[in-house]
This record gives sequence, C-alpha cells and structure tokens, in this order.
Amino acid sequence: MADNDKLVFVIDDDDAVRKSLGQSLVLAGYKVVEFASAQKALSSPLLTESFCFIVDMMMPGMTGMEFLEAVAGRKVMGQVVLITGHGDVPTAVSAMRKGAYDFIEKPFERNTALASVARAVEKTELLRQTDILKGEIKKTVYENWGLVGHSRAIATIREKIETYADTDVSVLISGETGTGKELVAHALHNMSARKRGKFVVVNIASLPETLTMGELFGYEKGAFTGAAGSREGKFEYAGGGTLLLDEINSASPSVQAGILRAVEEKAVTRLGSNKTIPVNIRILATTNEDLRMLAKDGKFRQDLFHRLNIVNIHIPPLRERPEDIPELAASFAAEAGKLYQLGEIGISETAIKKMLAYPWPGNVRELKNAIVSLAINHEGREIADWNPPDDQGETSLASPLRKKLGGAEMEFIEETLRQCGGNLKDAAERLNISPRSLFNKMRKYGIRKEDYKGPG
Repeated sequence: MADNDKLVFVIDDDDAVRKSLGQSLVLAGYKVVEFASAQKALSSPLLTESFCFIVDMMMPGMTGMEFLEAVAGRKVMGQVVLITGHGDVPTAVSAMRKGAYDFIEKPFERNTALASVARAVEKTELLRQTDILKGEIKKTVYENWGLVGHSRAIATIREKIETYADTDVSVLISGETGTGKELVAHALHNMSARKRGKFVVVNIASLPETLTMGELFGYEKGAFTGAAGSREGKFEYAGGGTLLLDEINSASPSVQAGILRAVEEKAVTRLGSNKTIPVNIRILATTNEDLRMLAKDGKFRQDLFHRLNIVNIHIPPLRERPEDIPELAASFAAEAGKLYQLGEIGISETAIKKMLAYPWPGNVRELKNAIVSLAINHEGREIADWNPPDDQGETSLASPLRKKLGGAEMEFIEETLRQCGGNLKDAAERLNISPRSLFNKMRKYGIRKEDYKGPG
C-alpha cells in the first residue's frame, strides 16, 4: 500500500483506461485526480502537489511528450510516466532524455504500472526532501552570516549568491564600508563545492606594499632581509578553497600586476624563486569604491578589473533599505542575548522608529555595534529606547537616569547614594538601572560607596 495518500495524476483520453488505472491506484492507497486531456491537467492548481503524472502519449490537443516538456519548463518535481500503445525504442529514448521517469507499453499489467508509479513517487519524495534540506542550509548560511532582511535588495543578493555560488567564477563584491561584503563572500564559499576547503581573507588595505607581495605569493629563504625561512603565500594556502582579496581597490600597481599574473596563469612564483607553483582557488574580491570608475580614470588596471568583475554583487547602504532594520536589529539582539547570556531581548517600537529615522553611515556594522551595546546595558527584558550617536560618536540609552541627569550624572548618583545610605541595591532601584550598571558608573567617576554609608 502507498503511504501518506500521495497525489497522482492520471491523464488519458480513453475513459476505460483512465478509470481502470485510477481505481487501481486508489486501491493501492494513492490520492488520484483523473484528466481526459493534458491541457486540463496542466492548468490544475494541484499540478505542483502531484508526486507522479501517468500520461498517455497520444492524445488530441496536447500529446504526452508535449506535457512532459511543459512540466519540465515549470520545474515541477512530480515524475512523468508515459504510456503508449505504439512503443518503439527511439521514442522511449527520446522521452527519457526529455526527463520522463518511465515508459510503459500498452497493454500493461496492473502491477507493472503500480510498481512504476511507486518508484516515481519515491523519487519525487526524495527530491522534495532534498529541496527542503537545501532551503534549510541556505537559511542557516544567511542567518549565520547576517544576511537577513526582506527588502528587494537583499532578496536580489540572495538570488545572486545562489546563482553564482557553484559557478567558480570570480565575483566582485562592492559596497560601502560596513554593508557586509565579507559576509556575502562567506556565503558564496559556504554554498559552493569548495565549502570543505579553506576560506582565506587578505585585507589588502591593512598591509604595507613591501609585505603584500610576500603575503600573497610567498617567499623563499633569503629572498629579502629578514626572510629566515621559506613560506607559502595565501594563494597557495587557499588551495582547493576560496581566496578573498578584501579592499582590492587599495592594491598598488605592482601588487595589481602580481595578482593579474597569478589569476591569468593560475599559478604563483614565490619571491626569490624561479619555480612556478600551480594553484587551484576561487578568487573573490571586495571594494568600497567604484572600481569601474577607478579603472576608467587609470587608477586601477583595466585588465585586472575585468578579470575580477566576471560577475558583480553590489550591496546597497542600509539607508537605502531601511525596511531591513527591524529584522536586523532583532537578529543582533538575539545574537547578543545568547552570546552574553542575557536571555531574550526585545526592542520597543519607540526604539525601532528612531533607528528607522537614522541614516546609519556605518551601515550594518554600526547597527550591530549599537544593538550589542544596548543589549548589554538595557534594563528589563526590552530595549526601551535608543538615541542616535552624539557629536562624540557615543550612543546613549534613554532611561529615567539619563533624562534626569541632563549632563550631571555624577552629582545625581552621589545624591541618590546619600539618600540610600550607600546601599547600592536601593540606589539602583531609585535610578531605574541595574546594580551592575551603577557599579560601573561609580567606578567611572571614582565614587566610593563607603563615603555614603549611614550611621552605624
């Protein structure tokens, strides 16, 4: 007996064959929908739910082969079993090449058809489980690397990641500082066939030019003063995996030339050596400037730009996709709650509204830092409020203490401690902050509780 009452379409213009086959499948435990024409089956709202289509080859209007081609174009997972009274080897081979699961000749035994349907249903079930697993993996990858949000921009980025992940082509990831370029690079690696290999990052901007060549391509003992031994470069070290050239726009002309040669030849030569070493890596690069304009202005090599920019993923700044802010904030609050063992942390509507109105010049990185700070310092189970950074770049919490202080925080703490006889717990309750926060503030201002103890 079939399990779970899986849906099967029976499509045949011969009433007797259709009803007989349908009845057999129902008795075997399947849900069955019968159609006298392929066109009607194709327009059924249940099309994507069917696990198997058992279809007659020769029907007026639309043949079984045409139906097969139509469902293939719609990416339907249900398997197609073709039945015909005019079977021949070339037709069967053609059907299989076009995606048919099986090909049965009339007249056929009832058990033959049932066995074919059972195998087709089993394959569809496996495909669906695999698709669900892939979806869960993608979701995990996106969540792990902070690629959350529901804006059209972030959806487009996800689509591009899924399209380019397994192609092994070079990808140039562009966007302002803090938008998450390295996160996209991580996702491309983790969803690729190279995911078991290393993910190696070289920040070009952080390295002096004199060190960059050795860092990228390696060197032999004595290649330069201080080279006490040989060392493989990042191109070699990343073998079998992915190499991310972070902030490639900062590369000097000589470094650009070296990278171009390595990319074109798929090989490197260590400093101080004449030996060419083949490398098997995928190259990703990030830039926080318009690399196309830099190349056009002669500030970046045109040939290297075209080598790196096989495909491009641009990440827009957070101010251009504010609809992602609430989801990002919630994600960062949850992450901080787990990391610092703070429990579940909510964010008030008041705080979210202020976050939506702020332009976030530091983009997602700035938002994450703000949320982590708020999470660590918040009172209760919810971040009640948030104020944009002041002129000194500090983010402040809007609590009763902060509102009342008006710049005289130290004096207000001292007065409260005086009223509470130096009892930190009572003082913290009056200030509506945690004892830990009060202790930190007292340490900041050099306030000693011993100076405020009551008599006795």
